[in-house]
Parts: sequence; structure tokens; C-alpha cells
Amino acid sequence: MTTSSRMRRLCDLRRSVEQNEASRLGSAEAALQRLDDALEQARIRKGRGRALVEESARTGETQDRVAGLEEIACAIRKYKALMLRKRYAQEEVQRIRERYLEKRTERCQAETLLRAALEREENAAQRRSQAALDEWHRMLRARPARDGIEDGQSDTPGRT
Repeated sequence: MTTSSRMRRLCDLRRSVEQNEASRLGSAEAALQRLDDALEQARIRKGRGRALVEESARTGETQDRVAGLEEIACAIRKYKALMLRKRYAQEEVQRIRERYLEKRTERCQAETLLRAALEREENAAQRRSQAALDEWHRMLRARPARDGIEDGQSDTPGRT
């Protein structure tokens, strides 16, 4: 197995690992976005609870006031829990992003090595081709002199 074929296999492996890490990063970022969406919903719920408390203050409905206060408290609890999960999710996204960038760097390095190996093999093939052409040319130049000797002819006139 040539160096370039081994390097090509290494590049393919590195590319596959990089794609896997990119997929993991995409999934982690999507989970983070879902947490952001849930936080927004908790904020909206808290706002609805406040609106219910304000409305109950105008109408005098104590049940609406209690329900509004409970909505606010529930939204705050949910918001705090989600913020904690978001912090962990952000840390996970950062870890995965760093690992993805490492794998991307490894793939780029492997591709650079592959290009160098291919270039070395190309140069070696060109040298072999040139050497073959040089040898062929030497044989062509040497052939007429040998042909004359083999036929019994000499380079000097008068000798047979």
C-alpha cells in the first residue's frame, strides 16, 4: 500500500469523524435553541400571570389574583430550572465545538500530508519517466554505431 493510499484512508477517516462531530454540534445547538424557546415561553407565562394579577386588582376577583400569583411563581420556578439547564447545555456546546474544531484541524493536517505525498509520488513518477526517456535516447544514439559494427562494416573506409 502506497503512502498516498494510506494518507487517503486517513483523510477519509478524519473527514468522517469531523462530520460526526459536526452532527453532534448541530444537535447540541438545536437543544440549546429549544431551551431558549422554553425560556421565552416561561417569560410569556410570567407576563400573563402579571396581567391576570393587574386585571384582578381592577375587578376585585381574588381567585384571579391567586391564579395570577401562582402563574408568576410557576413561571419563575420553571425559568430558574431552565436557566440552570441552559448553562449546562452551553458548556456542552462549547466542549463539542472545541472537539469539532480539533477534528477539523486534524482533517486539514491529514489533507495537507496527502497533498504532499501525492506530490512526492508525482515527482518520483516524473523522474522515472524522464530516466526512461533518457535511457531510450541513449540507446538510439548508440544504436547506429553498433549496427555498423554488427553488419561487419567499419567506421574507417577501406577496411572490410
